[in-house]
Amino acid sequence: MCKAILRVSFFLPWCIAVGGSIVLCPDKLDTITFHTGYLEPLSGIHRFAHWVDRAFEHVVIFLTFLGFLAWLNPMTGVLTGCAMAALALNAWYDFRLDPNVPLGKDDRQSIYLSITRFWLTDEFLNLRREDKGFVLDERPGRADDSEGE
Repeated sequence: MCKAILRVSFFLPWCIAVGGSIVLCPDKLDTITFHTGYLEPLSGIHRFAHWVDRAFEHVVIFLTFLGFLAWLNPMTGVLTGCAMAALALNAWYDFRLDPNVPLGKDDRQSIYLSITRFWLTDEFLNLRREDKGFVLDERPGRADDSEGE
C-alpha cells in the first residue's frame, strides 16, 4: 500500500524528469525512464514504438512545468528558459541520424524520428527488417527517379 502511494505521489515528478531528460540530457533517458520502477525496460522496435507514442506527452509536461515556473516568477522564468535552451542545444548539437542503427537501439535517434517524422509531419517510416532488428530504409523512392526523366 505504501509503495502504491509513493508511486502515485511521484508520478508527475517522474513525467517531468523524463520530459526534461528528453530535452536536456537524452543520454540519461534510459536510466530515468526505465530504471526508476515506473516502466519495465523495453528494447528494439517496442522501445521505438514507446517513444513514438509517449515522448510528446513527456516533453509537453516538462515544458508546461517550465511555463508554470515562468508564470510564478517571470524574471527567473526567462533566465531559466534561456538556460534550458542552451542546455538543449548542447545536448543535441552533435546528433546525426544513422539509418543503419536498429530502431530502439539509440534513444536519441528514436526521439529525433518521433519529432521529425510523426509529430511535425504525417510521413510514414519505411522500415527494413535485418538480423540486428528493424532499421530505417532511406533509399530514394522510385517515384522521385521517374519525375526527373
